[in-house]
Amino acid sequence: MKPLQTDTIKDSLPAKAVNLTPINHIFTSHQLPIKNNSGILLDKNDNYWIAVLLMLGLSLVVLIRVTSPKKFFILIRSFFSFNAAKQLIREDYRLNKGSSLILIFLFLVNFPFLLFKINEYYKLYPYSFNDFYFYLILLFLVVLSYFVKFVFLKIMGSLTRNQLLADEYSYYSFLSIKGAGLFVYPALIFLEYSQISNVSFIVVGLVICATFYVLRLVRGMLILINSDGVSIFHLFLYLCGLEIIPLIVIIKILISGILVFS
Repeated sequence: MKPLQTDTIKDSLPAKAVNLTPINHIFTSHQLPIKNNSGILLDKNDNYWIAVLLMLGLSLVVLIRVTSPKKFFILIRSFFSFNAAKQLIREDYRLNKGSSLILIFLFLVNFPFLLFKINEYYKLYPYSFNDFYFYLILLFLVVLSYFVKFVFLKIMGSLTRNQLLADEYSYYSFLSIKGAGLFVYPALIFLEYSQISNVSFIVVGLVICATFYVLRLVRGMLILINSDGVSIFHLFLYLCGLEIIPLIVIIKILISGILVFS
């Protein structure tokens, strides 16, 4: 009968002792000089609201693109084409439509953010409170200015007894801000997250807004000139009251801020 095998693990080990080479840790055996005895904390940025704001804008654009793709492309063409804009008017596309309200909201959100980034870069008006509160102040001022403009247009329509013309001008005016809010959005994303100089994207954002502003002026003047019952005095009153004077005031404020804090 074959005897049972009784070898153990100890019997299988070599009798000669093995010398193991110690391994130095990568963080203790390097030759890099130590500059700081303790860790340095990174600058903490609590502006999480910026990411939420930009994600909200992207969600709104995707929502319009998915829910009404045909209307979306007609809207884009209407920003630059009179015929496409009149087609929307014939289709009873008013300011209270869903996609129209979303684009107006997109402008009211994006344009104050552009102003916020301009002030952050140039330090025009320093403040001691939270950045989000300053953004809300800019948002309130933009909303207030366009609310006053809308009310003034209604009053002008009543005074000239041509409310349809005032509504048409309001439509083209808000059409321009919808285009500005949509096209300035990519510049805001690069302005916040790109490593390229902020000046480039600030200029791009301002050029986009200025382009739609000029388009609004040209369309408004053509509508008023080609309409019956509107005198040169009414045209001059509107341009000075709601277009030229506010623009001069804004430029004056920006220039004074640059001269004071530069």
